Amino acid sequence: MKKRLFMFFLSIAICISAFHNIFTISVYAENSNENLNVSPKENSVFYTDTPITLDQFNILLNNKNVDTSLVSVSPDHFTQPGTQTVTFTYFATDNSIYKRSLSINVIQLEDTELLASDNKITLIKDQEIEISDLPTIYAISNSGSRRVVTDYSYAMDWDNAILTITYNDLSCKIEVAVIDNSLEEITATSNKTTVEEDYSFSKSDFEVYAHYKNGTVQQITDYIIQPYTLKADSDSLITITYDTCSCMIKIHVAAKSPNTNAPDTNAPSTNVPDTNAPGTNAPGTNAPGTNVPDTNAPGTNVPDTNAPGTIEIPTITSELSFYDLSADTGNTYYTNHSIKISFDNITNGKYQIVNSNADISDSNWINFESEIEITKNSSNIRKLYIQYTSANGEITYKKSKSF
Repeated sequence: MKKRLFMFFLSIAICISAFHNIFTISVYAENSNENLNVSPKENSVFYTDTPITLDQFNILLNNKNVDTSLVSVSPDHFTQPGTQTVTFTYFATDNSIYKRSLSINVIQLEDTELLASDNKITLIKDQEIEISDLPTIYAISNSGSRRVVTDYSYAMDWDNAILTITYNDLSCKIEVAVIDNSLEEITATSNKTTVEEDYSFSKSDFEVYAHYKNGTVQQITDYIIQPYTLKADSDSLITITYDTCSCMIKIHVAAKSPNTNAPDTNAPSTNVPDTNAPGTNAPGTNAPGTNVPDTNAPGTNVPDTNAPGTIEIPTITSELSFYDLSADTGNTYYTNHSIKISFDNITNGKYQIVNSNADISDSNWINFESEIEITKNSSNIRKLYIQYTSANGEITYKKSKSF
């Protein structure tokens, strides 16, 4: 019985020992903070938005260095400058806790310098600058840290070969080795050495090349062939122009070849003789005719006793036409008849009347606005000329039929 009780209590002891090893709970007791001493290391400077790190401080417990892996700091950074309080907590291996608070001066973090990864680059003159052509740009802060910036602006001074980078209120300058890629000259060749005097040149007759100051040569097609005159049996200079450069090509001009007709090699034609018997006309048998004499009295012309008439032309727009007096009067032209022409949509109207065998004179024009009314007061055949500007701005010159 005693042996069984012994074994029972032994089993309980073993179980309690096992559970103690599995569920060990450490309980820390806060001790005197006077034993924990914290001070900033020499030359330590604290900035806003910059982590507070333990390596910036001397941490001693009873004047001995502690394992900083057992120390926590709060807060780990500050967003505002000025005097700030930071608290250190040391969890000792004997489950003791030590705390110490410290006042530090925090400085506003700000960029103080702009720096390029390369102070000299190469660019082609007047070529658009790409970001990929530029070095990496860094903003250097007052803490000595640096960061890459990309939202900067730049300005190129080609004359002084200086590229200026600007970020906020900071800037830096980069020296530039400039490659001059401006056009230096053009040259041209032609597949024509001789042409006739009526030849018309086209771009298919030439090959034109642009030569640049950096040594590159490029064939071009958007050149201009300047106007030219070809004179037979001589050398002509054809001028080619591109951008600000020109060149000339000498072409020999020959006289135009005359047209030659090939000789007629056809055999001459021959007429076949007529072998038909000659025809004979039968004599006429009709009696000879006789003329009957005219017994009518001689005729007389009746003079015109009608009053002078007036002929009006309807209003005419756009196209101007002219009235022919002979359409109403046959072959007789009456004096004191008048012609009236009215119209719309014209400006700068002028007219003049001349005899049929005379020419118009610049000094005899008469201005009109909306209509012309002319009285024919002689039996001479005359001509009416009209000049005007139509609605579309064209100057039109016309003349009437004779009247």
